[in-house]
Amino acid sequence: MSDELALLLDERSTIDAAGQRRLLALVADPEQARRAKELLVIDDLLSRAMAPDRSDFDNRVLAAIKMLYSQRHFVQRVQDAAAGQAAVGKRSDERSGGSNHHGPGSGAQRPSARRTVPKGTLVSGIAIGALAALVLIGVLTWPRAMSQQQAADDLARLETPARLLRAGNSSAAAAGDAVLRGDIIRAERAVVIGFADGSRLTLEAGGEMLVPHATAAEQSWWLERGRLRAAIAHREAGSAVEFATAHARVRIVGTRFTLAVADGATRLEVEEGRVAFRDLATGAESIVSGGGPALIAGGRVPRQRPPGSIERECWTNTPGWSIREIPLTKPPDVTITLDRLETPVDNAVDYGARIRGYLVPPTTGTYTFWIAGDDNVEIWMSSNDDPKAKSRIAWIVGGTTYSLPLQWDRIATQRSAPLGLIAGQRYYLEVLHKQGSGGGHVAVGWLKPGEIGAQPSGVVPGSALAPYP
Repeated sequence: MSDELALLLDERSTIDAAGQRRLLALVADPEQARRAKELLVIDDLLSRAMAPDRSDFDNRVLAAIKMLYSQRHFVQRVQDAAAGQAAVGKRSDERSGGSNHHGPGSGAQRPSARRTVPKGTLVSGIAIGALAALVLIGVLTWPRAMSQQQAADDLARLETPARLLRAGNSSAAAAGDAVLRGDIIRAERAVVIGFADGSRLTLEAGGEMLVPHATAAEQSWWLERGRLRAAIAHREAGSAVEFATAHARVRIVGTRFTLAVADGATRLEVEEGRVAFRDLATGAESIVSGGGPALIAGGRVPRQRPPGSIERECWTNTPGWSIREIPLTKPPDVTITLDRLETPVDNAVDYGARIRGYLVPPTTGTYTFWIAGDDNVEIWMSSNDDPKAKSRIAWIVGGTTYSLPLQWDRIATQRSAPLGLIAGQRYYLEVLHKQGSGGGHVAVGWLKPGEIGAQPSGVVPGSALAPYP
C-alpha cells in the first residue's frame, strides 16, 4: 500500500473534495481496496480498545481474526501500528529537545509534531498500552476463534493435494488443508480425504464431489461424477454418513464400499458390511451386502435437498460491488445447500450470490430481521409465497459500507421494520450478496414473537426454512 493511500485513509474525515476524489481513485484498484479494508477493520478495533465500554470488544476481535484468517497477519498489523505510534512519539521528543517542557520564562511553545503514517499503518491516537492489550487479546482469543470455526465447519482434511471450489473461488489446496461445508472437490488426480475417526475417502482422477451438509452426527457428500472409494469407521448410534448421486442414495453406519457415477448410472460395490441403497427414480430400496454389486440405471433425478434447508446460488467472475451486477438471469456456476441463513467467511473475490427459498415461522406474531454482510447485501421478502410480491426489508449498500461477521448494528438499514407473520405459512425469502474483494460473508438474524432486544436472538435456523422449487 502506498504512503499516500495510508495518509488519505488516516485523514479521511478531514480531507477536502480533491483528496476524496484521489482516495476513490486509489481504491478503484482491487488490491489497494482489499488492503485498505483490512486497515480500516484494524483501525476500528484499535479505536474501540480505548473506549470505556469494552463488553463486546473480544467478540469483535474474534470476528476480525476470522475475516483476516491469520493470527500472525492480525498481530503483525497491530505491531506495525505500534511501531508507527512509537516513531511518532520519538520524533516529537526529538523536536522538543528530548524534554517535556521548556526553561522557565522562555515563553516558547512546544512545537506540534504532525504525525506521519508509515507504510501499511493506520492508527488514530492509540496509546501503546492499548496496542499491547489488543495483541494480547488477539493471541489469547485466536485458539478459541479457530476452535469455534472448526467445530462448525471442519469435517475432514486432505491427505493429498486437490483443487477446491470454495464460495465460487477455485484454488489449489495442499495436504493437511481442511474440507469445509460447501466445498466442491475436483480431482485432477486421485484425492484422499481423511477423518479424525480413521475413515477415508478416495476420489479417483476425473471425479467431482460436493460437501453440501454436515453436523457432528450427520455427514452428506454428493458425488457429481467419477468414482469414489470409501472406508468408513463404525459410527456411534444416531450418527451416519450419507453419499448421494443423481440416481441413488447410500446411507451407512460403518463399512467399505465403492460408489461410481458413469454413463447415466450409479454403481455400488460393497466390500465389507451392509449398505442401504435407494433408487431415486423408483423409490425402491435394497440392502447390499459385501461382495454383491448393485447397478442402478434410468433417468436423472433432480438433486435431493434436505428438509430444513435453503439453497445458495453463486455466480463467479462477476466484477463490481453493486447488487445490480449479479447476473440473476443466467444459470449459477455453483449451488450450495445451507442449513441456516449464514455463510462462512471466505476470501473469494468478484462473485455474486442469491439465497432463496421460503421462511416458515414457528409461531404467529411479530418478527424483526437483521442482515450482516460484506460487501453489499439485501433481504427481500413477500407477504405470501409469491416471489413477485417481494419487497426489500433490510440492506447494506454502498461502495465501502459493510459489516463484520454477525455485526448487526453498523448502520440503521440492517434492521427491518416489525413484520406480522402466521405460523406454518410460507413466505418467499431472498437474500442477495455481491462481493468485490476479501472477507465475504452474509447472515440473517431475527427476533421472534415475545423476544425483546436491540440485537437478534440468533441466526435464522434451518428449521424455519424451506427450499425454493
